[in-house]
Amino acid sequence: MLLARRFGERLLNMQRQGRIGTFTPNKGQEAAHLGAGAVLQPGDWFVPAFRETAAELWRGCKGLPGGPRPDSRHTGNRRSSAV
Repeated sequence: MLLARRFGERLLNMQRQGRIGTFTPNKGQEAAHLGAGAVLQPGDWFVPAFRETAAELWRGCKGLPGGPRPDSRHTGNRRSSAV
């Protein structure tokens, strides 16, 4: 839950700086979503929406494609120098 909270804080800071698009914070809701995600079996479907970051991390999500990861210092999308 702590990893999900820190990742959410980081994403919120990036959103406020204009480095990522819309982000809905999940502060205070981590346990509810983690509890629901923890009972799923490996073959069960999981379709996360805005605030299920903790459950996504529990299920093995490694971050956003091309974006920040909860276990890295990546701070935003890389932009190509070619226009």
